[in-house]
Amino acid sequence: MAKSDGCDYFRRTSLFWIVAVTLSMGYFTVVVLAPETIPFEHLGPFGSVCSYLVENLSDLMFKMWLAAWAVHLFEASIALRMCSQKGITDGGTRFLWFIQTFLFGFASLGMLLKKSSSLAMSAGRLPSSTVNLLMRSSSIKARSTHCLTRSSSMLALLTTTATLRRA
Repeated sequence: MAKSDGCDYFRRTSLFWIVAVTLSMGYFTVVVLAPETIPFEHLGPFGSVCSYLVENLSDLMFKMWLAAWAVHLFEASIALRMCSQKGITDGGTRFLWFIQTFLFGFASLGMLLKKSSSLAMSAGRLPSSTVNLLMRSSSIKARSTHCLTRSSSMLALLTTTATLRRA
């Protein structure tokens, strides 16, 4: 069996992230593009929040949906750049990284960033300041995602409380 030089390195993201991102982006897409197909009344407080957002903030929801896909496209382009810096020259492998990162976002890009920083540092391809910047940006994104989740939870709680007070 021949040993690889790293030009065809690819790892699939974990099943957890595949399922989580597919379900959340799929639901978000249906809420934005075809909200009439979702039985919000059967989803409890979550359905009440989604119904409120669709009825009152549909234009904002559409812009957020576009922004989410734009961020995934940006992350996919970063994945291609990281493939180049890492020495992944095989076109099929680069395509796999691009598609996987476009579909699953940071769950895929994070694996490439971690692997590329360790390999590139050992090979002398990236200066340590670049690696530090990449790792810092990944921790900032993780923190901002956590804050966004907490903000969304608070919005859901406030909307549910307001709905219950009206009833």
